[in-house]
Amino acid sequence: MKNLIDIHTHSVSCSHAYSTIKENYDRAKELGLYVYGISEHGYAMDAGVNKTFFKNLAVMEEKNPLLLKGMEANIVDFDGNIGEGEVIEYLDYVIASMHLNVLTPGSKKENTKTILKALNNEKINIIGHLDDSRFPVDYKEIVSELKNSKTILELNNSSLSETSFRLGAKENLTELLSLLAEDDRKIIINTDSHYYKSVGDIKLAIDLIEEIKFPKELVINFNENLLREFLKNNLNKSFDL
Repeated sequence: MKNLIDIHTHSVSCSHAYSTIKENYDRAKELGLYVYGISEHGYAMDAGVNKTFFKNLAVMEEKNPLLLKGMEANIVDFDGNIGEGEVIEYLDYVIASMHLNVLTPGSKKENTKTILKALNNEKINIIGHLDDSRFPVDYKEIVSELKNSKTILELNNSSLSETSFRLGAKENLTELLSLLAEDDRKIIINTDSHYYKSVGDIKLAIDLIEEIKFPKELVINFNENLLREFLKNNLNKSFDL
């Protein structure tokens, strides 16, 4: 299985990553990715970058791999709102995530409502790392709502790392992936890389989908047609080989 895309990555532009955008991009090119994306933390988080950074992303243009300019935006309330809506027009895509230093976790019902609202927010393309037991959610209810949404759920490779601070990720992702498979729903794997060597490295995610026999034909990363469809329908983008 060849990985074709990684669009959840961080650089020294934020305060807790350790490689430059060029180092990350060069790694993506070395690995033969078709699409690489920048997705720095939004400014609703203390560790995020400022508005000007996102407004100026257009100065970067690369085709091989295709460079996408995005953001990991912060869900700021239980209505699924993100704190960076004013710069969305400058971006190719938005990953929306719940972070402890932005949103205090609610009950399972409240957290589930948050994600259901986010799934119907047209500004959001991907829900990031929905795998942390500190933000318990009802996966069955969320997967059921996907039929009414163009938003894709993410399988976050870094959540499965031994160094991850997220709790219960493997068990939570096993439940989520099983429900997605039953409902024939696609997923995207991202690295959430904070260092260039982990760009494009989705081995832990592959190990999990092989272990639980998740259908590989539902993984955008491995299928050129699915990737083209995702770019066109969700991001209004395309790429040339």
